[in-house]
Amino acid sequence: MNFRDKRIIPWLLFIASVFLIKAIFLLIDHRPMFFLGDSAAYIATAVSDKIPTDRSFTFGYLIRLIAVPAHSLTAFVAFQAVLSAANCILLALILRQFLSVRRRVVFTMGLFSAVEPLQLMYERYILTETFALLLFAMYILLMLGYLRQPRLVRLLFIQLLAAVMISIRMSLLLVVVINAFALPVLAYPSLATGCSLEWKPTSWIGRRRESLRLVFKFAAHGLVSVGLLYAFITGYKHLDGYVSQGPPALQYCSGFFLLADWAPVVEPQDFPKAEARDAIFGTLQFDLKDRKTRADQRWHKGGLVRNIRNAFPNLGESEHLARMTANHAFRRNPRGVTRLALATFMDYFDRPYLKECMLGDRGVHAPDAVLMANLRKYFNWHHAPEPGTAIRTLTGSIFFRARPWFCSLLFLPVLGLVTLAACRPANRPAVFMILLSSAVIVGTVSALAEKPIVRYLHPLAWTFFLFAGILVDRLLPPRLTTEDGTGR
Repeated sequence: MNFRDKRIIPWLLFIASVFLIKAIFLLIDHRPMFFLGDSAAYIATAVSDKIPTDRSFTFGYLIRLIAVPAHSLTAFVAFQAVLSAANCILLALILRQFLSVRRRVVFTMGLFSAVEPLQLMYERYILTETFALLLFAMYILLMLGYLRQPRLVRLLFIQLLAAVMISIRMSLLLVVVINAFALPVLAYPSLATGCSLEWKPTSWIGRRRESLRLVFKFAAHGLVSVGLLYAFITGYKHLDGYVSQGPPALQYCSGFFLLADWAPVVEPQDFPKAEARDAIFGTLQFDLKDRKTRADQRWHKGGLVRNIRNAFPNLGESEHLARMTANHAFRRNPRGVTRLALATFMDYFDRPYLKECMLGDRGVHAPDAVLMANLRKYFNWHHAPEPGTAIRTLTGSIFFRARPWFCSLLFLPVLGLVTLAACRPANRPAVFMILLSSAVIVGTVSALAEKPIVRYLHPLAWTFFLFAGILVDRLLPPRLTTEDGTGR
């Protein structure tokens, strides 16, 4: 690195500023926080190789790598603060190198991202959010590189990273699947660049050859993109099955989550085994039609999932029956599922209910004895016996005051459409790809969630600054000089 290069110095100052911001917040608010039982499951994996059936197991080994040797979860919080700083730097890099945003706008967006409430909040939690966002940012970066220069080897790294990302955050599965199909389509203009299709009266044979070459090239990229993702996901399924000593699977409780998410649409007739319907639906202790009891249907005694588990103790069988029930409900009443997704979307604007759900995201449940024993033994935890209680902290105060910000993130696809119309034509494939990813995430948090969960908006909060950077850059006066000269 040539430190005499004037273009390097602003970047070094920007990077130093981001780390300074993170260090200040870390100094003021560095206590590890817990969301139960996710945090407990990850810690159990880290200290005893216990593989959870309904969550990522790979994240637990990251905790083992960082926090267990240090005997401190505060060290893991500091590590996540560094990852969060890296997210801000990747944001700036994407804006500058791939979206042609002028430098001052790039640095402004990066600094705003450093103080974004969701990033600040979940840096302190023993949860997957911060690491998953880093993988998501790297995923976006690699896809933009592919759109600029489509190479088959780039697809290898993109889909490998996609598989790693969903091993950490399963809610991004639809994003990577849809992008696997969309990437070659969006890269078509770049793929066509290498094929000369200019018509000449005396070279129709050459033109036909070039047309066929483009078709085969496009088909190859499409097949490789989808095929690699399928191969890597299948590999992860077998890995999960191996460490869990069970059949290959992404996780073993996805059918339970799906059934609870769509519980208000479910009817007894949707359950495949007629002889068990009365035992399952006749003893429910929560109103099946009340969408605000979906978490109870998933987790509590007398809920739909627990009744199925009691009637069919085998985990694989009960999960399969739950998935079949949810699928039957969707096929019978797709409009009902759509209306339920819209109602979940609108629940973000129900202030009292959203505050209640945000308290849940804050982590208010008392830990069990096993977690407390692990914390004391492996991490020198000597705090009060309720580390999951929502204590008042700086990041917590910011979090609860940011409700309008969280609600606005649900309309990010609209902002993406505006950005798509305003951006330079050369950047439209990249902007469309980011827009597509954000739209899928909004759809996921609406259709595949049991209640408003603001931490699921974490990737959207980061993506916002990509769109905002492009729009601000377009609104500023035209650039008259290049950065190689007097700067932009």
